[in-house]
Amino acid sequence: AAVTSAAAAAPPPSYVSFEAGKHDAALAKLLEFSTKLRDGEGPDLALDETQESGLAALVAELRKGGASAALALAPATLATFTGEGGRPGLLGWPAPYLFPALDLLRLALLRAARSGVDTLEPPMALRLTALLAPGSAAAAEKAAP
Repeated sequence: AAVTSAAAAAPPPSYVSFEAGKHDAALAKLLEFSTKLRDGEGPDLALDETQESGLAALVAELRKGGASAALALAPATLATFTGEGGRPGLLGWPAPYLFPALDLLRLALLRAARSGVDTLEPPMALRLTALLAPGSAAAAEKAAP
C-alpha cells in the first residue's frame, strides 16, 4: 500500500495576480467606512456625493478589464485619494480604514495613463511612503495594540 504525504494530498496552490481585485467589494467597504466616519469618528473625512459617484465610475471602468488599455484618471478622482483643498482624501483616513482605498488605488494605478499620475505634487510615491513612515499617524495607529 502506498502512503501519500499530506503535501501530495493537498490541492495545488492558487495564486492571485497583482492585477486581480474585488472592485465592488472595495467600493462597498469604502462607502461603509465613509458612513462610519460621517456618523461619528470624522465627519470631515467622509466622502461627499461627488466623490462617491466618482469612485463608482472608476470601479465601473476597472470592471471592464483590459489591462492593456490605459485608464485616464480624472484629477478629481486622484484628489479623492490624495486630498485637496485642505481635505486629506482617502489616504488620510485612519489606518484601519486604509486597506480598501489602497487596494482600489493599486488597481487604478496599474491601468492609469502616466500623465495624470506624474502631475501630482508631491509625487504619489512620496505620498504613499509618508503614510507608514515612522512617527506618522497611520504608522502609530497600525502599531497600537
